[in-house]
Amino acid sequence: MSGDPVKDPDAKDKDNEGEGVPPESQKTATEAKVDTGNNKPKKKKVKYIDDGHTVYSMEGLDEARGIKRRDDSIKLTRKEKWAAIRAAFARFLPIFLGVVACFSLTALLLYFWLKG
Repeated sequence: MSGDPVKDPDAKDKDNEGEGVPPESQKTATEAKVDTGNNKPKKKKVKYIDDGHTVYSMEGLDEARGIKRRDDSIKLTRKEKWAAIRAAFARFLPIFLGVVACFSLTALLLYFWLKG
């Protein structure tokens, strides 16, 4: 019960007496006015106009976060670039093949162990 006054169930509804109108509790949702609680006046939205002034300069924040710009990158010719790629593969390919071999050996051992 949300604040409704207590009515005598035997008493007749005098507001709707003889009119053929159902009492307020029996009206459909479209007939009854539904109070949604939004009866407050709306606040006017303040329209922001950019006047162009700077509150805080954002220059230099990339360096503070550790992000470096690519302005000082090394310029390589096509031959130098491919030589660097081949050197990287030559350096890391044996390590990669060793990891693949260890996983393969582990999978093979698990296969024979669980099979038998």
